Order: sequence, then structure tokens, then C-alpha cells
Amino acid sequence: MTNAKHTPGPWVISGSSIWNPDTHRAIYASGGKAINQRDEEGQANAALIAAAPDLLAALEALEARAVEMRKLINPKTWSDLENMATVEIINARAALALAKGEE
Repeated sequence: MTNAKHTPGPWVISGSSIWNPDTHRAIYASGGKAINQRDEEGQANAALIAAAPDLLAALEALEARAVEMRKLINPKTWSDLENMATVEIINARAALALAKGEE
């Protein structure tokens, strides 16, 4: 594969319930563009989707470590770092919830 880039997000799931095996669901990018086209961009999308389980595991581990590290920050001397860590933890948790279908 070349250095093709994936379709920009946000991506949305369309179709019937994922729990019904007789239905079809599709993923579209903003503007209604299907992400499963058969070109280099589609191949990049497929690579991103295939990496999703590893990305999810890595983000879960990173979020847990960030929470541990944040506890070590002295807010009196490291307030900027504490605020940054808080924002990143919140963002990681939001992404994890989205990936797990919790939002």
C-alpha cells in the first residue's frame, strides 16, 4: 500500500441494529461519503479499521497510565501539566466510550 490517507472523520454508522445478523450496517464519513471505496483511500480506511482493536487496547492502557501519572503531579507547582493531563484523560475516556458504543 502507498502512503494513502484514510477518509477524514467524523465517521458515522448507518443502518439497522448491529445485533441483528440479517441487517446491514455501513460506515459513512461526513457528507455521506462511504468509506469502503475500492481505491487507495479505501485501503487506508481498511487498515485503520483493522488496527482498531490494537488502537483500543493501547488507548485503554494509556488512559490508565495517565490517571496514575496525574496522581503524582503536585497541583501547586505543576498546574498547567495537571490541567493538560485532565483534558487528555477526558478526551481518551470519550474516545473509548465511543469505540465501545457507550455514547
